[in-house]
Amino acid sequence: MPPMAQRTPKDVVCAVTGSNGLHIGSSSPEGISHVSWDAEAGPVSGREGNDMVLNSEYELVSHVVSTDDDPSLNPWTFRSVFIGVGLSAFSSALAEIYYFKPQTLTVSPMFLAIISYVIGTAMDTFIPRRGIFNWLNPHPFNKKENAFMIIMASAAANAALATEVLAVSACIMTSIRTLRLSIFLLFSSQLLGYGIAVC
Repeated sequence: MPPMAQRTPKDVVCAVTGSNGLHIGSSSPEGISHVSWDAEAGPVSGREGNDMVLNSEYELVSHVVSTDDDPSLNPWTFRSVFIGVGLSAFSSALAEIYYFKPQTLTVSPMFLAIISYVIGTAMDTFIPRRGIFNWLNPHPFNKKENAFMIIMASAAANAALATEVLAVSACIMTSIRTLRLSIFLLFSSQLLGYGIAVC
């Protein structure tokens, strides 16, 4: 693609059009009537008498992604807690198992986002909403539940650093620590870190 100063309107159309032919920032291709390029302002899209200038990545993202909040959506459901705790246990166990191995394996937040959405949608589809199952599936799966699960699982997707203390004390200092003391050490170090993060 030519440099910014040498771009033509055709190049800008290619830049703001996805591979499927849909225009970025519009719900339909008909939403943008023409696209022109201003060397100082950037791409300008004329939208039925309403010109819109996108000068930065923030403006592009805020134009594509909704910034509205629906207070009626409830993230505190059984499925969000169940899936979030399950993915947290999976990602933290995987991170802890591979912590001392030469090939470190981590769970990507993108994977957690996709798998939580798939499992949440499946639970919404297959769990009935009537009778005693109403508290398991009170309403359709929403984006707040998905965000809650992603935050929970991403926060747990790292190995606890206190395991290094336990490994050094067991291997080098040859001191024997009981299971109860090891668990309390891990809990206290993790909760201290989360407590500082909340403050």
